[in-house]
Amino acid sequence: MKGIKILAVVLVVTGGLELVYGNFSYADETRDIGMIQSVMVLENQHLFNASLWLGAGALVLGSMILLVLGIRRMQLDARLRYY
Repeated sequence: MKGIKILAVVLVVTGGLELVYGNFSYADETRDIGMIQSVMVLENQHLFNASLWLGAGALVLGSMILLVLGIRRMQLDARLRYY
């Protein structure tokens, strides 16, 4: 139970950080040798925007796990009060 709760908290924290920092980009180099025997280096910037969806998914999943664990604990506490 503790391991699941720790996992849920980690998911919430990482999901929140991914939403705050947004996307990331990386550069890709392409070397081209032209007709004049000169080398041209082209840098292509690639933008990876899936972190927005992954961050939102991790945040929702972690919140749902914590919510379910909290509801189960409240139900267990309510049952123990009657005995």
